[in-house]
Amino acid sequence: MGQHFTNEEGEPVDIDAPELQGWYKKFLVECPSGTLFMHEFKHFFGVQNDEQAAEYVENMFKAFDKNGVEKK
Repeated sequence: MGQHFTNEEGEPVDIDAPELQGWYKKFLVECPSGTLFMHEFKHFFGVQNDEQAAEYVENMFKAFDKNGVEKK
């Protein structure tokens, strides 16, 4: 079962496990230490002028933020 996202038109888009694994592998290449700031996280996922995507990515960042310090 994939994760549910919406495209720019607001239509549902499924993201399957292999795609998420691809994102994770890319993350490990880009940030092998695992240290990442909010603005880098948004840039990594290509979030720029989409308020809904920015909110989703910020919530995702907070869910994985181990030290509780978010820097924008």
